[in-house]
Amino acid sequence: MKSKKIPGSFIALGIILFVFIIFLFVVFMPLIQKYPTYEAKHTEAVAQIAEYENVLANQKTVEEKVAELQEQYDTKQKDLFVDADTSVEELQSIFQKLGISMTNLTRSESKQDSLGRVSSIGVPLYSVVLTFSYDNDMATTQNLLHYLEQDAKGCYYINTINMAPKEGVSGYSTSLNVTLYYFDTTAPAPTQASTQAATTKK
Repeated sequence: MKSKKIPGSFIALGIILFVFIIFLFVVFMPLIQKYPTYEAKHTEAVAQIAEYENVLANQKTVEEKVAELQEQYDTKQKDLFVDADTSVEELQSIFQKLGISMTNLTRSESKQDSLGRVSSIGVPLYSVVLTFSYDNDMATTQNLLHYLEQDAKGCYYINTINMAPKEGVSGYSTSLNVTLYYFDTTAPAPTQASTQAATTKK
């Protein structure tokens, strides 16, 4: 009896079917079973990304608000307080208000308080010496001294006043030397050790 040979195409089809069944049970079915877990993780990841984007957006808004508040603070600082950088500007404004013609104005380098004194919130105390001259009468000088002591934005201490009568005309050639004291918010506060050392030295 003559045996029949199985065609190669049937063998190949059987192999493909066998591989497909293995793939179905080994890969596809576990993937289907784990799909809800993968979907939940994907949803969680999307939610986290959205949250991060919101945080970044809020951070940008906060940074813009901080910059705006800093600008407002700097403006108010300039309007309300005087330091070494704005001292000349204030003196010129005072002289203009009082109708005084300044003939000379010099400013020293600012320096930190030798005793290391600070404000109640730890801002270090600084000072700068200003010397200015003008020609006018006694009443004008009195008005200027009153303004510096009572109405000026800066905290001035009057060191010396020199008044010399002008020859041939009424009035005086007047020279004032004053010290402006201010708290420098941009400078680092002195350490306790440096403050104690300065106090001991004094």
